[in-house]
Amino acid sequence: MQAPPIDLSLKAKPVGGCQPAYVRKLPVYGDERWLPLWRRGSHNGSMPNIQIKDVPEDTHAVLRQRASQSHQSLQEYLRSRLIAEAAQPTLDEVLARAGGRAGGSLPLADAVSALRFDRARH
Repeated sequence: MQAPPIDLSLKAKPVGGCQPAYVRKLPVYGDERWLPLWRRGSHNGSMPNIQIKDVPEDTHAVLRQRASQSHQSLQEYLRSRLIAEAAQPTLDEVLARAGGRAGGSLPLADAVSALRFDRARH
């Protein structure tokens, strides 16, 4: 059986059931495949990447072990840890958010005495 001829035109070809505006050819194992242009610049097309250099060997080993225990790759493990870290506000962020709220007109000393009185009752 003879292989079909290779189309060398620069026309856009459908990828995954959609018709992208611009595509480029990507040779893979002698086959011509099409890749949308938006996939050229980064790994997944839209998310930024972070690279950390000069990680100590023992730190790398501990992180690799923790990832393995979590049944994740090191990248998946570190990504989940970074997302969790970014989701948790720092103390400065909490204080800044609380300081931006409109407070009451009660002086601090009066608030403290009212709180102490209420606690003493119960």
